[in-house]
Amino acid sequence: RPRWYGEKLRQAVLEGKVSEELVDERISNILRVMLIAKVFDENYQNPSFETVFKNDEMKELAHELALNSMVLLKNNNLPGQENNVLPFKKDGIKKLAVIGPHSDFGIHFNEGEYDITLFQVGGSSRVIPDAEDMITPYKGLKNYLGEDVEILFSPGVYAENGCGPIDSQYLVSKDGLQGLSATYYKGPDFGKAERSAVDQTVSFQWTQDPLVPEAGRPMGSGNKFSVRWEGKLKTPETRPYTFELRFEGNAKLYIDGKLVFEGNGNNNYWWHQAEVNLSEGAHDISLEYRKTGSKGIMKLWWDYENVIWTKEAVEMAGKADAIVVNVGN
Repeated sequence: RPRWYGEKLRQAVLEGKVSEELVDERISNILRVMLIAKVFDENYQNPSFETVFKNDEMKELAHELALNSMVLLKNNNLPGQENNVLPFKKDGIKKLAVIGPHSDFGIHFNEGEYDITLFQVGGSSRVIPDAEDMITPYKGLKNYLGEDVEILFSPGVYAENGCGPIDSQYLVSKDGLQGLSATYYKGPDFGKAERSAVDQTVSFQWTQDPLVPEAGRPMGSGNKFSVRWEGKLKTPETRPYTFELRFEGNAKLYIDGKLVFEGNGNNNYWWHQAEVNLSEGAHDISLEYRKTGSKGIMKLWWDYENVIWTKEAVEMAGKADAIVVNVGN
């Protein structure tokens, strides 16, 4: 793709930064797989989704590949230890704690929406099975252990960057309702107010959302708008809070009248974090967003649920006979 390679790669080869031999090797690796898959055959057709993901033979092959790609640990006659921990003995476990954000899907990742990127990165080579065909560590243990073992689960923390949407219970609008008072403006510079609303939380990726003046237009529309959210943020305890802003365009965050974040976001750098020390109680909060490009995205997240989930995970671990932790990379 010219965006990543193209002229930049050609220039790197000319300058001796990348050898032609290395380029040949990388291309050969790709072509070899394509030849094995018979992509160049005259009658080749891309396999259908059902052929790959709903086929029992393919599922068994995927299972075999998964088993052979894992490294299992084993305690083998460790000096001074009579009861080696690994591998677990199934008959010795009545309660198992499965902990970690990469144990299963849930509200700790992608706002609770199923997305395979919890377990693999994006790109043209990723595999996207339906949710019912995806065997997570938690689901696999449930299937294997059955009813004989009670399995407890806690994510412990958020996946990704450690933040998620601010629940409406922590937000108060100017009218005293749960959420924040929102004013939507036509154009990117807070000109003519189009409408007002109380938004339960700020976590939007607008496509044809009726909340915005450009309702009904696709995400790639060049039409611009701006939004201002105002109200109170109720912090449950005194601590440093990490706020994460995910957006494309321009955003400013004010807490107690102080500007704590200002920046521009784009497709390659669209999430930003700011740490703010806040005391327990209510704080004035104001968020301004300007859609200046083709996409309308504004999400204001924080890390407080990490505190709750970490306490939950510690409590679960104390009750369990064994613990399996899945923390990703």
